[in-house]
Amino acid sequence: MKRFLLFLLFLSITAAGMAALKFKVENYDAATARKLIDSRIADGTFELIEGIWRDNKGAVYAIERFVDERLPEEFRYRAIRLDGKESGMVKYFFEMTTIDGVYHAMGENPFDRTYDEKYIIMTGNAFVFSPYSSMNKTFYRIYPQLDFSEEEEVLGGAGSGFALTEDGYIATCAHVVRGYQQFLITGVNNDFTRYYNARVVDSDARIDVAILKIEDSTFTSFGKIPYNIRENNPIDGEFCFAIGYPKIAYLGYSPKITTGIVSTSYDSNYPHRFQMTVPIESGNSGGAVFDADGNILGMAFAQYTDLYTTLSVQTADLRNFIYNCSELQNLKMTPAPKGREMTKIVETNKPFSVLIFTDFDPRAPQANRTAYRFKKIEPSPSEKAQELFLAGKYGEAIEAASEALNQNAKNWWAYYLRGNCSKEMQNYPNAIIDYRQAILYCPDKEKNALSEIYKQKAIAQIYLAHYEDALTDINDALKLNEEDHSQLIFKGFILYCLGQYNEAVKVYNEAIKYPECQAESYYYRSLAYEALGESEKAENDLREAARLGYDRARTKLQQP
Repeated sequence: MKRFLLFLLFLSITAAGMAALKFKVENYDAATARKLIDSRIADGTFELIEGIWRDNKGAVYAIERFVDERLPEEFRYRAIRLDGKESGMVKYFFEMTTIDGVYHAMGENPFDRTYDEKYIIMTGNAFVFSPYSSMNKTFYRIYPQLDFSEEEEVLGGAGSGFALTEDGYIATCAHVVRGYQQFLITGVNNDFTRYYNARVVDSDARIDVAILKIEDSTFTSFGKIPYNIRENNPIDGEFCFAIGYPKIAYLGYSPKITTGIVSTSYDSNYPHRFQMTVPIESGNSGGAVFDADGNILGMAFAQYTDLYTTLSVQTADLRNFIYNCSELQNLKMTPAPKGREMTKIVETNKPFSVLIFTDFDPRAPQANRTAYRFKKIEPSPSEKAQELFLAGKYGEAIEAASEALNQNAKNWWAYYLRGNCSKEMQNYPNAIIDYRQAILYCPDKEKNALSEIYKQKAIAQIYLAHYEDALTDINDALKLNEEDHSQLIFKGFILYCLGQYNEAVKVYNEAIKYPECQAESYYYRSLAYEALGESEKAENDLREAARLGYDRARTKLQQP
């Protein structure tokens, strides 16, 4: 009983510690989110990223446009957790990038710029964290459903590019073309009356570079390419300029020239980028960044929106990718002549800077450019079960999940929901049965979801004091998703309950490496040290947990 009560305390303190670092929206739930969404649909201000979403681990979020005086304007969207003990907590902030449908994703502390590059790519009723992100999540829209009807054209995007060969090979950013099927090129030789079809030859999301090839019977030639891709990387302080197509809806189709310097040749946050002071905006992505002689120095990528600098793809990465392309094995480029005036360089290079349209034909009548319309549909039994679970109506949610299972006995998501409901109602044996079925039918590729099911099953087994089984399940969860470091805390606690105090200490030694786990790990490692009779170590850990904000640790230190 003592260990069971300690487990309850463990869960409550863990949740409190994690919440301390996050923004929270008070009195916020799914009904509030729906009301806001409906109002924005009604007044015509609803945006594609907004809505209620479920990730591939089962967590539910509302993403909304917001205004908060504590945050700058660029952090304009937030994802609020709608389920579980973190309900109301802001888990992500999103900011717009230089291309439609791609957003920069930040964690719950948007001012912390030490994270890996994280971007999301919208594809209608779903979005994913980009492949070069350390995140491995897909989000599916729950509400509202968007109906992309056949008679309506889905509005695509636009970006910049530059010619590599006379016969129509073009470089651009991977995120400009990712997720699209049709590509139109204009601006060849300064001609914006002609549009040419193109295909994607190769793409690398890690460095965000892609190569297109014009394949159109009306295309003749770019003419001789007047530059090469420089062999040496940029130098701090050197002059550079960009040619691209920012904000074409406002500034028109003519290429724009912006100038600046290399502010640093290496960005520790973004290893495949260098920083520059050249201004770029939405639409510049994929455009060439030139050096003072007119040779390619890099490729415009994105803005550092909270600073004055912008980003470019590194010269070496760009050069290596292009010269290693299978269709460009014999590529030869001639360096630009030295000592020319800036106006002459721009005049020479502009005809080779192109505008790229993706899944959108600007020649189509205005009536055919509607991006999407909204369609409200009746929720499926699984969706109904999800909504009832979020509302805390666990009995009704179990009935809805059971209805979903009557329709499909292999619906792993319904088993998982029903297991969660049973666990919330403290019916742990039934929860474990449903979690077993969810594991049986969950696809192997859904590794994060499987990991979460194993973790929840382990928690239910802890409540029943089935510690050996819980240890097996938490180990399975860790094998499937090593990035969920909170599982180490549960594993350490299970080992503690089994009396394996030295093993618990080893696990907490590992968990302490991760900032989000430190407070919990110090506290529970102190209990393990106490059980081992190492009072000095136990007190040191308790003090460290108190320093990190654990009220329970502070209280224990004050006890006689």
